[in-house]
Amino acid sequence: MEAASACYEELVLKVGEIQDLLVQFDKANEDKPTFTFWRQYMDLVSILLAFTRALRCGDWNLYMSAFKSMMPWFAAYDHTHYTRWAAVFIADMEQLAQTAPEVYQGFLDGDFVAKETKHSFNECLLCPIGFLGLSSSS
Repeated sequence: MEAASACYEELVLKVGEIQDLLVQFDKANEDKPTFTFWRQYMDLVSILLAFTRALRCGDWNLYMSAFKSMMPWFAAYDHTHYTRWAAVFIADMEQLAQTAPEVYQGFLDGDFVAKETKHSFNECLLCPIGFLGLSSSS
């Protein structure tokens, strides 16, 4: 067990070094249009993967983090309604712990998604299930 802890600590240290190297790499190449395009693409894909993981795993904190990461892109791509209503949604969800603690705790427990099967990584957002008939009873 100590060996695993030591490996984990070493990995955490190396992740910090890798992040520092990526920041340096980004700064060195930020004036290149092709690099900027692909870096933005990588950022968008990372957000999408985090959002998908949050939904599939029922991770409320990751869901909110990924959703917040989408906000600048809504504005950048001139999606006025998404920008406006996403801000309202985020504000409402951040107040949920005070306004509806039971609901907030349910969301933390993963109750904002529904499982299609008993296996892991298969949750679906609750809203589309009713609309598309994806519930397991149908």
